[in-house]
Amino acid sequence: MIPEPPSLSRASLMSITLVLEGVLLLIATVWSWCADLALLPELKFTGFACVVGIMSACCTVLASLLCYRLGEFMPFFRELRELSDNVLVPMVRHFAMFDIILVSLTSGVCEEVLFRGVMLPQWGIIASSIIFGLVHSPTLKYLPYVVVTILAGFLFGALYEYTGSLWTPIVAHIVHNFVSLSVIRVRITSAGDAS
Repeated sequence: MIPEPPSLSRASLMSITLVLEGVLLLIATVWSWCADLALLPELKFTGFACVVGIMSACCTVLASLLCYRLGEFMPFFRELRELSDNVLVPMVRHFAMFDIILVSLTSGVCEEVLFRGVMLPQWGIIASSIIFGLVHSPTLKYLPYVVVTILAGFLFGALYEYTGSLWTPIVAHIVHNFVSLSVIRVRITSAGDAS
């Protein structure tokens, strides 16, 4: 999830992110209890689930990098590039490596438990993916990002249904976020060294 505005301090950004992710996990916990959903069987960890998650994350990271490059030429992708440059870069500029790890872990676990572990079995892959996309952008200013995030929701949902383990989308989500934020951080550092 992307908290706005990007001019917040590191402590504020981390606090907002952790509170938002905690709220999602709380919603998932209460919802699963009320709906009598057993999440623990869905959290069975297997090497296969982990490998599929990592491979999927590699594909999504490459797709994200391609979308960023296409932003130089195509209007749809230009908005994704602007989101990265105008929102993510100012946020990540404040992050230490520990922050990137923490954000990646909390978002991967909390969001997947809610959207794939609880919402998908109750409302299906379409509704859970659309809501996942909408939650990631509180405004529709970056509509292409909402579309891409909805597609990511479909992918994560399909991974969950294919493997029967929540760990597959959790690992994919964590690795995607970690690599994406790290790439942005390296880009910021390289740009700082070049100037």
